[in-house]
Amino acid sequence: KFYFHDGVRTAAAESLPFLLECAKIKGPQYLQEMWAFMLPELLKSIETEPENDVLAELFASLSRCVELLGKDCLGQQGLEETVGLMDKTLVDHFKKAEERAGKRAGGEEDYDEGVEEQLEDEDEEDVYILSKIGDLVHR
Repeated sequence: KFYFHDGVRTAAAESLPFLLECAKIKGPQYLQEMWAFMLPELLKSIETEPENDVLAELFASLSRCVELLGKDCLGQQGLEETVGLMDKTLVDHFKKAEERAGKRAGGEEDYDEGVEEQLEDEDEEDVYILSKIGDLVHR
C-alpha cells in the first residue's frame, strides 16, 4: 500500500480543523456535510496509521475538530468508533510498555546506552499520544 510521506500526512491532519473553521462561513448545513465527509476518513486514518508521530497529530486534529464543533458532533457511531480507537491505542501502549520493561530487565547481551535511548524515545512517543487522547477526552 502506498503511504504519503509522514510530513504530508501530518500537515493534512493539522489542516482539518482549519478547513472546518473556513466552512463555517457557508453555514451550519455545509459545515455538517463537510464534517460528515471528514469524520469517517479521519477515524479510518487513526485506525491504520503506522507512525506514532502522525497518530498523535491525528488524535490532536480530532480533538480540535470536536472542540470546534461541540461534543455532540461525533454522533453515536462516531463516538463508539472513537472510544474503540482510544481503547486500542491504550492496549497497544501497555503492551509496548511491558515489552520495553522486559528489555530493560531481561539483561540482553546487546543492551547498552543506545538501546536505552531508543526505549526512552519510544516511551516519550507513547506519552505524547496519550496526552493527545487525554485532550480528546477533555473536549
